[in-house]
Amino acid sequence: MTLASPEVLDIEPIHTCNLRCKMCHVSTETLTNERIDIDQLERSLDGWEGGWAYVGSTHEPMAHPEFPKLIEVLARKRARIVLTTNATLAKPAALEALRGADVRRLYISFDGVTPSVYESVRRGASFDKALEGAMRLIDACRDAIIAVNYTVMASTLADTRAAAAFWEARGVHGVGFIVAVRRSNHPDAISEVLAGRQAEVTSAMEDVAEDIIRNGRAIFASSPVFSESWFLERYAGYCDPPVVFSHTGGKRPLNARTEILTAPHPEMPIACSAPFRGAKIRYSGEVVVCDRVVIGNIHDAPLLEIWRSPAAESVRATVPRPGNELCASCDYYRFCLRAASINLKDESAYTSERVRRSA
Repeated sequence: MTLASPEVLDIEPIHTCNLRCKMCHVSTETLTNERIDIDQLERSLDGWEGGWAYVGSTHEPMAHPEFPKLIEVLARKRARIVLTTNATLAKPAALEALRGADVRRLYISFDGVTPSVYESVRRGASFDKALEGAMRLIDACRDAIIAVNYTVMASTLADTRAAAAFWEARGVHGVGFIVAVRRSNHPDAISEVLAGRQAEVTSAMEDVAEDIIRNGRAIFASSPVFSESWFLERYAGYCDPPVVFSHTGGKRPLNARTEILTAPHPEMPIACSAPFRGAKIRYSGEVVVCDRVVIGNIHDAPLLEIWRSPAAESVRATVPRPGNELCASCDYYRFCLRAASINLKDESAYTSERVRRSA
């Protein structure tokens, strides 16, 4: 099979982060500060243009010293950009580059709406300075759909009910409530997950929905709770799973990566087309499909040559087999692409497959 080019391209610019958040893998990770060579990236992207470019997902992309140049490269490629950032490094040059690019969605990672909660979780950050950075990004990306990624965990549960009002007042279009997943055996990771406290999570999310609907807020919220059958029945007309909204207007969410990569594919036994439609470029230059299978490096060959290589085709020939280990152990599919369908009553929903298998 000859595939034209990846429709969704994840780019992880640098292997570092300036924060050490309680629930994050970065807090227990040995960071190398390795980063993408932006000039090499631009050469490698020859022939790829107009696709979706998701910048940052596992580390802080704006920590790359040439982040503005990266955005300018993607703008020249007519990329539809989705940026995820903690908003603490929003410097003028980066903001100017973003203003000149086609930023379709901005995700701001911000847990809690009070300084005490936020700073207890996002260690190394100042609530006031992070909020200032968020507001600068919101202004620079004003044509984008802007959403806050809010991690629901023991430390942040109390602030969830106030999040919709807090961010609506600041021009944000939505809040994505992401239930924390244990990704290590560190005591912080263990203490913060809400396994066994599903009723509390459900109650908090229902209060969020009530606040949005009853107060006619022009902001949406997303959560796996909003996909449950009882919720869909109770709030019929106000939800499009996993999203809840009022009828006062406001932008609706669009997650192209999820829509594209979870579309059925004739060669796949599950609703996933990731190896046929998406790829990731790591900070090392490695090109990856299925989130973790390396098929080449942009320092050795252009992206499209790697995308069509025998190594890539080998992966695509393997994954359609029912019961293959790659799919069976894929946290990316379960917790990212299919996050909306997570069953919070299942204790395994709070622990990554890698941690479970290492126990």
